[in-house]
Amino acid sequence: MSDERFILKNARHLAARYMEDILREGDVAVDATMGNGKDTQFLCELVGEEGHVYAFDVQKEAVERTAARLKEAGYENRATL
Repeated sequence: MSDERFILKNARHLAARYMEDILREGDVAVDATMGNGKDTQFLCELVGEEGHVYAFDVQKEAVERTAARLKEAGYENRATL
């Protein structure tokens, strides 16, 4: 197929496409492994000002990196870490 919608770049890309299709302004989302916070930020963008993201990680450094990333983006009120 030449239709780019069906090209699987990697599992993360596919998951992002699903989230874009499913999540709407005002929804609640969970990031179970926040890592550097990129996915948490992405989820915050998708759920908008009225939504909320709950993000978890066992590593203190991951929580700190994510908190800094969300603050820089202005999304610190959209998530609970």
